[in-house]
Amino acid sequence: SLMHMHPPDAVIVLRRKNLLARYLSACIAGQHGRYHVYAEANIAPPRPVTVDVNAALQSFAWHDDELQADVAAYENVAVAHISYETLRDDWADETAQLQSFLGVEPRAIFPETKKQSRFSCCRHLIENVDEVCAAIKASRWSNHLDEWLETN
Repeated sequence: SLMHMHPPDAVIVLRRKNLLARYLSACIAGQHGRYHVYAEANIAPPRPVTVDVNAALQSFAWHDDELQADVAAYENVAVAHISYETLRDDWADETAQLQSFLGVEPRAIFPETKKQSRFSCCRHLIENVDEVCAAIKASRWSNHLDEWLETN
């Protein structure tokens, strides 16, 4: 692979902590065919979705597997792990830390676009919330359930 031929000096791994919100985001994007919705977009608010519980759990497992693959692939490389939520909520501090990690002088940087929050929490977007809760409670992600339901 190209990475083995030219290994990087440093890698930033950006992942979403809230795997339920990640899954719902994909479901909602499927409603209107757009994965990135910004302020100027004139799209109806998301409709609640009926979550395919098995597909959601498979998505969570895929995410975990990918994270483990990243850890293995970058075992000899400096890696900074950052979550989407942390970057979104504390942009200035996180970007300063990432710049320091990369060995550059930190300076204020600003995103050219900012994703608009389309919902305040996952709970209100799930039609079969009781079924989803039961499945997550019975899974290895049970300790994340309350946090995932109340955030986006």
